[in-house]
Amino acid sequence: MSSDSKNAPWQRILEGMARAVRLGQVPQGNEEFKGQLVFPGAFNPIHEGHRIMADIASQHCKRPVEFELSVTNVDKPPLSSEEVDQRIQQFEKNDVVWVTRTATFRDKARQFPAATFIVGVDTLQRILDVGYYRQGEKGREKALEEICHRDCRFLVFGRVTSAGFQTAEDLSLPVGLADRCQTISAEQFRVDISSTEIRAQKG
Repeated sequence: MSSDSKNAPWQRILEGMARAVRLGQVPQGNEEFKGQLVFPGAFNPIHEGHRIMADIASQHCKRPVEFELSVTNVDKPPLSSEEVDQRIQQFEKNDVVWVTRTATFRDKARQFPAATFIVGVDTLQRILDVGYYRQGEKGREKALEEICHRDCRFLVFGRVTSAGFQTAEDLSLPVGLADRCQTISAEQFRVDISSTEIRAQKG
């Protein structure tokens, strides 16, 4: 995906002038959203596992996948202009990529109402972790209520965690959230490589 980084529409995100910019098959800068299939990630780097997940999700939901790269993250410093440009350059010309300022899934639900989010089970675990919420369990409850209220769903892929290979079925999910999660089984998908491991191998 080509990009003139100085004049790229996503610079508006870094400048605080917009919360989301859509790149790819639609006119650049078109932020219209109508319940798409969204794959959020750091994509540092994007790898075969991401591509396989996107293909399976698209077949499963019978909709095209739109990738989402947030310049803010609750665990990491904001991305620089150079980092955003490098990650966008990895995508293919037919990909649709959103660049956003949505650090949490509550923020993503506000930006992408009625979306189905493609996530790994490790991401789902972080959504459930009360340590990510200022008000603890009460904060998590409010966030999950809003995600459900905005009619968002999750398509959950298994990942290797400290407890071994896990899927959403291995987690204890609140009833409201459980009803909005669909599990992709290990038979359908299992790719153990991660972006972290790829960076470590290159380092």
